[in-house]
Amino acid sequence: MGKQQTNKSKDKDSITFPLSELSKHSRELFGVNPEVLAGAFFDAKNDDQFSKEEAKEKIEKFLEKEVK
Repeated sequence: MGKQQTNKSKDKDSITFPLSELSKHSRELFGVNPEVLAGAFFDAKNDDQFSKEEAKEKIEKFLEKEVK
């Protein structure tokens, strides 16, 4: 994957990735198509940074939403 940024702690959960990189690998990382990730992050920019755990939580919440 591309550039990685870490917070002061070297904990692997704190490593963040650009949304564009998470989208490229959405099937391997989260088991969803890139379109699902795009829906979960519709308000985010491609260069916004997220950890894998943050992304997973946001995708799960998106998938649980009721369709109107």
